Amino acid sequence: MHPETVEARTLHWHLHERADHIPLVEQIFADHERLLGPDDPRTLHAGVELARLYGWTDPRCTALAARLVEPLYAAPEPDWDDVRAVLHYLSARHAQTGRMDEFHAVWNRYPTPDEDERLAPGDPDYPATDDDL
Repeated sequence: MHPETVEARTLHWHLHERADHIPLVEQIFADHERLLGPDDPRTLHAGVELARLYGWTDPRCTALAARLVEPLYAAPEPDWDDVRAVLHYLSARHAQTGRMDEFHAVWNRYPTPDEDERLAPGDPDYPATDDDL
């Protein structure tokens, strides 16, 4: 399979939003790993997309995010949107359950250019929303 075939399958999935999208994206991610290598930016992005589809409450999301964070962060030109997404997948459960030390440990280990990303509901500096008032 040619690497561009993988890209075409990805575009096809995005156009049709198929109901069986998780198995398809799992296959696309596997194809990326096999054809492009595990550290290729397109492979890493496909992995982030798959983690997003799993949803942060799914253990598969956390496991995949843990696998992706190092190569994403160590990339010569990190895709900061993908890095932040993976960090959210790794830390969201900590914030939800009030384990703020663990939440901050994830963000402190992998600093991003946008420091506001390190805040979570419950932090004193977290920006107020209409729901908070």
